[in-house]
Amino acid sequence: MNPLVSIIMPTYQGTENICIAIEGALRQTYKPIEVIVVDDNGENTECQIKTESILKSYIDDNKIKYIKHKNNINGSAARNTGMKAANGKYISFLDDDDLLLPDKIEKQVKLFETLDEMYGLVYCSGYVVKSTGVGYKLDIVEDDILFNLLVGKLRFNSSMMMIRKEVFEATGGFDESYRRHQDWEFCCRILSKYRGKALPEHLVCKYLLDRNVPSNPEKAVELRMYFLDKNADIIASLGQRRQKRVISFHYRDMALAYIFKRDIKKSWAWLKKAGNPIVQFLKLAIYAIKRKTVHREKYALSLEECKDGLRCIK
Repeated sequence: MNPLVSIIMPTYQGTENICIAIEGALRQTYKPIEVIVVDDNGENTECQIKTESILKSYIDDNKIKYIKHKNNINGSAARNTGMKAANGKYISFLDDDDLLLPDKIEKQVKLFETLDEMYGLVYCSGYVVKSTGVGYKLDIVEDDILFNLLVGKLRFNSSMMMIRKEVFEATGGFDESYRRHQDWEFCCRILSKYRGKALPEHLVCKYLLDRNVPSNPEKAVELRMYFLDKNADIIASLGQRRQKRVISFHYRDMALAYIFKRDIKKSWAWLKKAGNPIVQFLKLAIYAIKRKTVHREKYALSLEECKDGLRCIK
């Protein structure tokens, strides 16, 4: 008999595309699953009432478990609420603006079932796409997972990962003090205690809606420094040489935030902190050129195409 998988989906101001995410979860080839939606809008707020109304048919048909937070807390707290209510052997996550390909859960469970208990996390890759469905593939990195995650060579979000339920119990789940980078932090903390394994396939569509991306570079720097400070011990455990590379990457990334705002003075200051500023600037230029020239095509349905035929969207 297949083990139960719990799919945890927090939602906050995400009513526009939430049914796309839920349909992707319910249409998985793998059975049995339970889909747990944790509404973090705050009880009786306009968005909470609208969310519950949109999801009413799913709730009434017992296709999803719907949990309301009394007050808005944050996505980390919503994921933890969902994990506490989960009954599955494995837990998968889903953002309310992402789409799981139909065999994502099946393939991750099959991989997990071949691994021993030293493995706490498996992840796949995915597509980063605009609402039109046009985008690019994320690179697949299978080796040296923790280090490559910390230096940005490996990128995956919570929708691309699956953990054992016991990992949540052992780690305490997501750090609820985070307002951003909570996926990053949770994965790093798991990988500092358990092994991780890649499923080298693209099985998730991440739609670029940028609802929670800070537009203020000072705020972006504040959130990134919080991540670095809280993970200082994990970063230091990599050794001095690798620690320097991790810090250099993040400082260079902060310089990029100021470049986007055309604040050259502050950008240069962060490049200097990252190391040789000329070398760091060249690395940024190479990164920008690569992003600009990366092959883009229609990898997924547009959001409008996804909505066609969904019973909850009129």
